[in-house]
Amino acid sequence: MYAASLGGLHDVRILSVDEAGNSTQIPYALISPTDEPGPPDCDLPIIRQKDSGTTTEIVVADKDIADAIEGFRLTVTSSEREFVRTLRISGADQPDATEWKQIVSDGYVVDRTQGALRLTDTTIDCPPSTFHYYRFEIENSGQAPLTIKSCIARQARRHVATRMSYAISVKNEVRVDSQTTRAELTLPGPAPMDRLEFEVSGPEEYLRQARLYRIDEISTTPIQSLLLFHLPKFAAGLTTSTTFQTQRTDQLRLEIENGDNPRLRVESARAYGIQEYLAVPTKSLLEAKHPVALYIGGRVGAPSYDLTRIHSLPDINRMATLIALPDSRNALYQKRGPKRAWADEHSRLVWMLVVSGVVVLSAIAIALLKAAGNQPTPSESTEPQAVDQG
Repeated sequence: MYAASLGGLHDVRILSVDEAGNSTQIPYALISPTDEPGPPDCDLPIIRQKDSGTTTEIVVADKDIADAIEGFRLTVTSSEREFVRTLRISGADQPDATEWKQIVSDGYVVDRTQGALRLTDTTIDCPPSTFHYYRFEIENSGQAPLTIKSCIARQARRHVATRMSYAISVKNEVRVDSQTTRAELTLPGPAPMDRLEFEVSGPEEYLRQARLYRIDEISTTPIQSLLLFHLPKFAAGLTTSTTFQTQRTDQLRLEIENGDNPRLRVESARAYGIQEYLAVPTKSLLEAKHPVALYIGGRVGAPSYDLTRIHSLPDINRMATLIALPDSRNALYQKRGPKRAWADEHSRLVWMLVVSGVVVLSAIAIALLKAAGNQPTPSESTEPQAVDQG
């Protein structure tokens, strides 16, 4: 539907069409769900921090549980730079519990600098959790232990809208003049998307500045700047995703600045976006006297709106679902829209007649003006004039 539509599904119509092609509109609503954010981030007090062998362990408390937690952000002392650490996170309901349930096994914190670029990432995502206490085990791997100053918890969103996944075709191009890898990303259609995942190949270790653009017919619009990085023997440190404000386009471009470093290449990509719904009243479908069909395109008539229905839209989770499979055959498809008025059906001919009429009338008007201009004025008349002899 997104590929056939002119954009945003605004040219979609649901019509009941008879054998002669006459149609009646079936009311529908286009529903675009949204995520419902949770409460603001909160500071979790650190009740224990100790170094044990090659591991730094900290325990934070979340005694007043109101909402689930879906992420943490650690603050490392500002004097500590150039570090890479893997970590694990577990939860329990007592600070001295003998058994902790692991919720993150491959987290990491990193601070790296390469030339003018600096990468700092101390945010760790986790499944929604409601423990009273959380334990972080940071692997130092022979390096100096990190000192954690604070822990901020990101509380879970109250509602997360269902996302659709879209395959993307990738075409890489290297611009030798600027040492830039340009990856053209093509989607099947202009579906709404707010997340992009991609797989990048290159050297064992890299840190690159990249920019994501939206490509339209007449413009190129920057969406976001991001850092791509990969650290050796550190699988979790492979940045392959970025989120942004919802975009509706079928063409993206990712430009990676390689500089004098080995070039990167985008091997594959996928886009994710909120799933939208067309909601149709069951009563309207049952009362339709003729087969009901979905039409998309500029050949269908303008829609009619009933604003009184907006405040009472049903819950999409309680509605019956109709699914059209990609390879299912539409018996009503006739390669043209429903019957329309003669003027709409032959709009080009109407415009040609209008333009021709304007040209003919203009020519007649010009001819009349010229004829009027050739008539002599009284002062220019050649008739004999009487002379006053006084």
